[in-house]
Amino acid sequence: MAQEENDLLKDVPHMTDEVNQYQADQLIDKMRNFHATLLFEPDGWPALKDICLTLSGIPKNSLTKGWRDFAGELDLNFYEIGCISNYTHEDYSELVIKAFSQDKNATIDKILQAIVNIERWDVIRCSSKSLDHLYETIVAKEYESLNKVKLSDQCKTYKEFQNAQKEIHKHILEGPNIKANNLPLLFSTLPITLKNVTKQREMYSAPYEENNFKLEDDTPSETPTEGLGAIIEKARDNTDNIIFTAVYEKAVPFDKGESHKERDSKYEKIVMLTYASDGLEFVKDIAAKFRTPCEGKLPIGVLTLREQKTAALKNPEKFVMDMFPQVDYVVPILTPGYFKSLSQHNVQLSNFSEETLDQAFTSLIHDLMCKHYVKNNCLNDKFRCIIPDAFIPTVTYDSNFQSDPTFNIWLPLSELDTLKSVMLKQ
Repeated sequence: MAQEENDLLKDVPHMTDEVNQYQADQLIDKMRNFHATLLFEPDGWPALKDICLTLSGIPKNSLTKGWRDFAGELDLNFYEIGCISNYTHEDYSELVIKAFSQDKNATIDKILQAIVNIERWDVIRCSSKSLDHLYETIVAKEYESLNKVKLSDQCKTYKEFQNAQKEIHKHILEGPNIKANNLPLLFSTLPITLKNVTKQREMYSAPYEENNFKLEDDTPSETPTEGLGAIIEKARDNTDNIIFTAVYEKAVPFDKGESHKERDSKYEKIVMLTYASDGLEFVKDIAAKFRTPCEGKLPIGVLTLREQKTAALKNPEKFVMDMFPQVDYVVPILTPGYFKSLSQHNVQLSNFSEETLDQAFTSLIHDLMCKHYVKNNCLNDKFRCIIPDAFIPTVTYDSNFQSDPTFNIWLPLSELDTLKSVMLKQ
């Protein structure tokens, strides 16, 4: 009897591989004709996070292949992989997928097949639920677009619902790939070393002209070539280096005749404030105090997205990532709303206002903080937190605050003068 049990146990790994392959095949079949750019829209963010978190979260070793092997399976070349490894402000796996998604035939099923090829079954398992949700969301939207009625309202039973899903899935497979809506904004965030204008040209062609894709002046482009020219020009604008001192024009006024070097000498330090809506009432006083010269030193320049709305809204993500390494300090204003905002990733450009712009990007700035902290050998040389006195009991007992090392150095708002003095001396 014991021998029979041992024989049965020998077959378990083989059965597990079969189960893994079956689960992968099911997902791959669902994701055909779903373009990889969908992963960068709000509906696709959970799936993208699950894929990248599992791929990047486990170090490569003799038994486990990592993001480089994944990139190779997606046909990224040696130089592209090398550039990604040197890019420190974004997850490697995410950059691989974003670079791959420039191809018009870059569908999610090919990403999953690449994961299968490197035998990362853990990635398939961890992302299966969120990919199923993405599939159901896209199918429901496609059904509503075709039938002018919601799928959930039309189907009375689960069997009817399944049959309707199968019909829409068949329709999707027979048509062109379903892509994300705002491709120029997505691709403008790619480093120049990963941009592929030839592939992007194909992405911006017929399907987008048919869908009345318009440029900023709402004038339809007459030909795909004209549309591409405007898009490339816009991308070039987004990839130019932002003149750092010009961004801080509101921090301390300067004469227009001064050189950039002279403008730089106007500031002792530069800080970036990051906060949620319940921290907005404290920002004006904090910024004013930082901008006031003292101790015979130059003033501290202050950056908030709210004050730089015109420049930031052209490409908020790139604006934040360009500014982050240039500032001397990042100063989170820790409030209950700040921690709540860290879990909200549904950023909609159309919903931005002066009051909500900074809150919309607290999560991105916090991600950059965490990556800087790890890259800096877990030394906190850049982050100085402020907690409004009334929120100290709530914030300091928050589990997010207690478990995050980037929040370790903090002072009450009432001791802002002390923080300013320390910054000026360092």
